[in-house]
Amino acid sequence: PENPTPLEKFRHDIQQKFVSYKLKTKISQREMAEIIGVDEGKVSKILHNHLEEFSTDRLISLYEKINPKIKLKVS
Repeated sequence: PENPTPLEKFRHDIQQKFVSYKLKTKISQREMAEIIGVDEGKVSKILHNHLEEFSTDRLISLYEKINPKIKLKVS
């Protein structure tokens, strides 16, 4: 969005963490789907910033599966 809310920025930051993880580990969408326990289509939506169907809590809990030590803060 042109003027994102703090929550929208936070959700985008989480989404970017998924993208960074995928690039860093060089895993496929299918492999990421297996790790976080969702289907490949949902991983594609996350990676392409189509987050409408995901609550913020769900995004956080999915990301915790690939990075259990995550520390998030809203600024």
